[in-house]
Amino acid sequence: MDKRKNKIVAILILSLAIFIYYLRYLDEVNNLNGSYICVLTIFLPVFTWPIFLFRQYLLPYKVEGILVSSVLYFLTPEGLYDEQYHNNHELLERLPEPDYEKSESWGAKGVYNFPHGASIVPHTLNEDTKFNENNEKNAKADCFYLHPTTVYVDSTMHYNVPIDDRNGRYIFLDGMLPTQASIFNSVSRIYAPYYREMLGTAYFTENNSSRNMAMNLAYYDVKRAFKHYLKNFGGNKRPIILASHSQGTEHAMRLLKDFFNPATTSGRTLLNRLVVAYLPGMQIYKSVWKKHFPFVDICKSPSQTHCIVSWNTLAYNDQRYLFQLEPATSMLRQLSSPEDDKENDFPICTNPLSWISEEEEGQCVSREVNKGSYYLLQFRQGLSYLIGKRPTYDRLTHLHPLPLGANVVGACCINGYNRIYQPSMSWPYFLFNAWSAFSFPGGNFHSYDYAFYYHSIRNNVELRWQTYEKENKASLHYVDEGVETGGSETISWYDMFVRL
Repeated sequence: MDKRKNKIVAILILSLAIFIYYLRYLDEVNNLNGSYICVLTIFLPVFTWPIFLFRQYLLPYKVEGILVSSVLYFLTPEGLYDEQYHNNHELLERLPEPDYEKSESWGAKGVYNFPHGASIVPHTLNEDTKFNENNEKNAKADCFYLHPTTVYVDSTMHYNVPIDDRNGRYIFLDGMLPTQASIFNSVSRIYAPYYREMLGTAYFTENNSSRNMAMNLAYYDVKRAFKHYLKNFGGNKRPIILASHSQGTEHAMRLLKDFFNPATTSGRTLLNRLVVAYLPGMQIYKSVWKKHFPFVDICKSPSQTHCIVSWNTLAYNDQRYLFQLEPATSMLRQLSSPEDDKENDFPICTNPLSWISEEEEGQCVSREVNKGSYYLLQFRQGLSYLIGKRPTYDRLTHLHPLPLGANVVGACCINGYNRIYQPSMSWPYFLFNAWSAFSFPGGNFHSYDYAFYYHSIRNNVELRWQTYEKENKASLHYVDEGVETGGSETISWYDMFVRL
């Protein structure tokens, strides 16, 4: 009996070793670190749903926030930025400058690397909410998308992350592009550059100078990427949708200030070509907006163009002060003012279901109006990655998500924040609450700003584009810099199994 037990244990250990080796092989082949994330995606809901139910319904936000803040204390980079990089040569050695002439510096490059992660069109549960299958191949506008922070913790504790970081690349390509940027593909071609983002935990450093330097380096890349887009991808004539989230929103705001200011001729031209800017995931205080961005309106209606929308999603009973993401760039932080003025200086909040700004109407919209939310956890996508690239591998097949969940959350702008009650349960995940798995501590649903309202945002983009087309019909210049793509699709038994 002992020999039999030992044999079983040995087989299990050998199988585990082979499996781990296979995961490493997959990551090497794909030049990404996605295998362990995919394994967690598959097994986390099955085995840990009681823990997450406890977290959502029994663990007080205050306790959760204190626990996470204690851990962050040891993961936040401190010290002077110059202490990490003593000279420019050392900086470029550790953080090579992206070359936007090369495709590897872009996660999405319009039709030039179609299909990419932002090319998917999710299914919906009901026919009356079905999406238009059109994608960016025939789109007449462009979307310049800036991704949020993809790497929060790094063993080097450096302030910036190189663009070849394999964790960040996987989260960008298989996470942010399909869950956020794909929203815009029915009316626009997606351009999404990599940039040397600031490390996520650097948001919590008390060293303002180092934090600003880290954000300046990231914005330096964003600015060069946008210039490259304007010069090479039809950006000098085609209408533009600006989209971003979290850290990306900070960089998008600076792009607005530097490129869309009507004080210059080029800025006036670009502002006229701006369809709309979707800038959720970071506080845009009204005092900051009035001082630095008075030339761009806050959208007041669902169809308004040449304006911006923004929201930050929190629970009604949040304790956000325990895990507060404030703008890392000092220029975008709440302006110094008497305390009574600060209390009334709320962030901009556009209701992502009614598309009415809070200052016009602080109405609440029930979850029944919300026709589709995107699952951030995707079983099939994880399985597809673990199977590896097949002879008939296709990006759209690999990333094709579950049908959107209906009636998950409502939306209500109160004092500058989009407030929600607890999301509904998710039956496709064995009652594992997929809608809170990636939420931040203290009732902060930062990761779900786009995902909760996927269907609503996509429809709103189409409405604003229709309005823009009518308003600018005589002056529109459609530049088609694309190439032919596509062809008949061959489905192997691997792909059929993955789709099932």
